[in-house]
Amino acid sequence: MNAFIQILEEKFAPKLNKFAENRWIQTISSGIMLVLPVIFLGSLISIYNIIRLYVTILPDIQPIYDFSFGLYSLILSFLVGYQGMDKFRHAKYKLCTGIIGLVTFLMMIKPDIVDGVITIEFSRLGPKGILIAFVSGLLGIIITHLYAKWDPFANNTTLPEFLTGWINQIIPTFIALLIAMILTYTLNLDVFELVTKLFSPINSFGQTLPGFLLICFVPAVFYSLGISSWLLSPVYTPIMLEGIAQNIDNVAAGLPAVNIVTQETVFVGFVWLGGMGATLPLVLLMMKAKSKKLRVMGKIYLIPSLFNINEPVIFGTPVAFNPYLMPPMWINGIVGPLIVWLFMKSGWVNVPAKLLTGVKLPMPISSFLTTEDWRAVILWGVLLLVYGLIWYPFFKAYDKQLSENNVA
Repeated sequence: MNAFIQILEEKFAPKLNKFAENRWIQTISSGIMLVLPVIFLGSLISIYNIIRLYVTILPDIQPIYDFSFGLYSLILSFLVGYQGMDKFRHAKYKLCTGIIGLVTFLMMIKPDIVDGVITIEFSRLGPKGILIAFVSGLLGIIITHLYAKWDPFANNTTLPEFLTGWINQIIPTFIALLIAMILTYTLNLDVFELVTKLFSPINSFGQTLPGFLLICFVPAVFYSLGISSWLLSPVYTPIMLEGIAQNIDNVAAGLPAVNIVTQETVFVGFVWLGGMGATLPLVLLMMKAKSKKLRVMGKIYLIPSLFNINEPVIFGTPVAFNPYLMPPMWINGIVGPLIVWLFMKSGWVNVPAKLLTGVKLPMPISSFLTTEDWRAVILWGVLLLVYGLIWYPFFKAYDKQLSENNVA
């Protein structure tokens, strides 16, 4: 096992880290990171709406949800373009490229314009349009990056600086909108539908059991190698956000929630108790360790772990690159999703249908809120027990090794 961990540390992890530093990956990941406050606001409104079911005197503030989380993709289209110019070191084009991403996004979702009245399918502005947000934002980045490298007015001394600045924004914007216009109006293509159909096999696979296992297991392996799960966010975020959005729409229409693979299932309510890798049971075991070092760390890590914050555990214990503690983290990435899938597919616990992404509430409080099902507490207890049993033998071996080496 030590030899295997050494191979991962010396050969596999550096290559993954190099891939994670790719500007295109960082652009999309950074855009998703920056739009998190919008999701968080929508999640707070979801909690408010749950309270309002019991306190009916409270006013309806649903429009705040609609114009925050409901505009997720519209906002993301701007942020992807904006962030791209940071990563490609063209800071003076940041605002321009963000606007390009936004306006080409609006054209690509193909609104109806009749007698000056614009009609937009509102759901396309939300999570359903996330792939178009990527496409429009990346299109703006490519065009502006190529134009910035050309920089035709770099050595011009005759035109005023403000005029060259305007022209430098007009040209890439015109090119991007021209491409979007040809696709949308000249060729009469619904880019939204085309992109959705192109990626539908990925989204469909993501909502299967094998897809669920991969979405949980692979990031857990990466995290145990010190690599943030945000590297994979461009892949799993569209699957999870579209999943919860569809569940919310289904329940509103009187239909059952069907998509198990959501951030509410994985990060908020169930799979990752204490954070990715399900480290809360490990922290509880550490509090009773023979090694003084682990006992003290366990007490320090408990409060963050209750709120699903486990960077201190992963890098302080450490779990990352620790041949004793990496294997149980990987096992959890398979066993946990299997248990959750069994409970939800069997109807023993409701499938999440409330947006709580980004909300840091202790489980099982968040488990109940996202499902509105008291049985979620039972599932949480089962997961806590199973994860504890998985961690126990590996933890005992590590604790024994520290004690025998007199590590304080």
